[in-house]
Amino acid sequence: MEANLEAGDLIVAYSDGVVEAQSPEGDFFGEDRLTQALAGSPTDPHEAVSYLLAELESFTGGHTPYDDVTLLAASWASESRSG
Repeated sequence: MEANLEAGDLIVAYSDGVVEAQSPEGDFFGEDRLTQALAGSPTDPHEAVSYLLAELESFTGGHTPYDDVTLLAASWASESRSG
């Protein structure tokens, strides 16, 4: 897969434990909910991970996940040109 990134673009990698996290009612967090959460998340990688973890915590009602929850976020910075 190839993508053109611009300054400020955010890339998020996640384990299946993120989309398979369950609510107390047994609903999965899922890719659609993750996409919606990403649309509202900050673009700073550290803040984005914190935001997504808070969304998962809220969705699961604070219950311990059944699987690992791994998130990795990176953003593309513009090149600084001196000279």
